[in-house]
Amino acid sequence: MPDQLFPTGQTIRTTFTTGIRDDTGTVLPGTPTFDVVIRGPVDSNAPAVIAVAPADGAAAVGVDASVQVRFNESVNPVTVTPSAVQILGPVTIVQVALDTSRTMMTIRPTALLDANTQYGLRLSGITDLAGNAVSGFGQSFFTTGTTSGDTNPPVVVGISPPGGNTNAPINTAVALTFNEPLLPTTINANNFALFANGARLSTKVTPSVDNTMVTLTAASGSLPSNSVVTVVATRDVKDLAGNRLNDFASLFITAAP
Repeated sequence: MPDQLFPTGQTIRTTFTTGIRDDTGTVLPGTPTFDVVIRGPVDSNAPAVIAVAPADGAAAVGVDASVQVRFNESVNPVTVTPSAVQILGPVTIVQVALDTSRTMMTIRPTALLDANTQYGLRLSGITDLAGNAVSGFGQSFFTTGTTSGDTNPPVVVGISPPGGNTNAPINTAVALTFNEPLLPTTINANNFALFANGARLSTKVTPSVDNTMVTLTAASGSLPSNSVVTVVATRDVKDLAGNRLNDFASLFITAAP
């Protein structure tokens, strides 16, 4: 028994010698060794919500609003799911995401909120990394206005392969990244397309979980070789506020066989 606490993070090695015998006198074979890493004090403090936006009682909130919740410590991402979030009001489907610090949760409805309507927020099942559940947060309410707070169109901020690439692999997938989430109903093969030397290809269109990235892949599994591929996104693509994308096109060339 040690006469003082071991330091946190220290590895303690215990070695049993051949002098150890059982009650029949049989000698312990070999010299087995066991390593134990000393953990710090057990975290028993529950995480707390320290800020919500829109704030409790906010009015005239844009119908395209997302809700952000900040915690006082990192939370377990496994517990941050749509089922852990209850929106009180006429919305049923939401997407949730954590920032890299795991202290900020963003809740995005997949459709515009109703105008002049009160919405509430409740949380359940979210824990910190030690398994302590969020406590001290009951619910928060805000009321929407009549319009969207967003009047800016979505913008393509990244594309892979980049425009002008002259040696793209034929099995490449095209990924377009946007500066904001898109309206899910506008992410489809009518509004996004691939053309090879002017001929439209049958294309699979796949959005990311947060609808800020759209991946296009040829339905055949590969693009034609040594071809000029045009990536198109039409003005029928919209953000959550209904703002239309400006027609977008980018070209690259696939590798020769």
